[in-house]
Amino acid sequence: MWRQISSKLAGLMAKGQWRLADHGDSVEIDYWPLFGELFPAYEIYWRNYAVPLTKRDGTDYSIQFKSDKELALLKPPRSKGDLDMAKLNYATFWHLCAVYRLRHDAFQFEMELDTFTHCITRLASARDTAAAFAGIATGLSPDPKKARVAWWTANPNKRMQQLGAYRNHLVHGAPFMRLNDGLGSLFPRIGREERYHDDWRGRVRRSDFARPELIVDAAWTWCLRYAERTWRSVLKVIDTPSAYPPPTAAVDFMVELRTGAGSGVTSTASYAINPPTWQVDPFWSVPVSGSAKQGQRTPKT
Repeated sequence: MWRQISSKLAGLMAKGQWRLADHGDSVEIDYWPLFGELFPAYEIYWRNYAVPLTKRDGTDYSIQFKSDKELALLKPPRSKGDLDMAKLNYATFWHLCAVYRLRHDAFQFEMELDTFTHCITRLASARDTAAAFAGIATGLSPDPKKARVAWWTANPNKRMQQLGAYRNHLVHGAPFMRLNDGLGSLFPRIGREERYHDDWRGRVRRSDFARPELIVDAAWTWCLRYAERTWRSVLKVIDTPSAYPPPTAAVDFMVELRTGAGSGVTSTASYAINPPTWQVDPFWSVPVSGSAKQGQRTPKT
């Protein structure tokens, strides 16, 4: 019986028929149907480069990695660098899933500061692991930290840089100013946080603030877009899959986040966090015309 099962699994491996929705771990099985359509390159890399490193093809089916000796027997032989890339591949998806769960918490009526900080920290971590993954894959360095820095140097991304700066301000800086418009709290947009430290006594521009959940929504969308584009660039370097899915309408929508939902998005809208529909993207701070208005400060807690 085990021999038949092993033969069937080996056939799946040879035909490249492994599916995250069926053969992933508990996180992948739960979250892939929710937004995997927006990150197709993840499954392509997982199927071709991560699955062969695991014991899914053995008589004792397992998602655990093979031993060093077993990895050396693969064709081509695999090593620690391949394991590092598989871990970073998974870590990026794991961070995105964590934010998705927090954002869709049915009991979270208004996102409070601790949850907001957790979401931004996990998104910045997804940015970090994505850069390390790409740096190793493109041969910039076998060390994840050095690979991450080298990838950022060679491929700067303003939005991801601002996300990292925002995370650092939240985690390492003094509390920033929060407003309250009577309906709930408003936090500084990403890119505007340094101006509104807690003892700010100057003029306050209302357009520099947004609902925390909308800031997280837009940052999550930009991180997902960044990850998909980064994985595609890696796949072009290490391999060219014979059947690569074209961008979905939702992915195209992410590219033009500020323009609002276009035609063809309705069919895939349930797979993603609903992006903001207003004209000013809460993630990307842009100058807004009009006079500045004095805001109300939230009492310190």
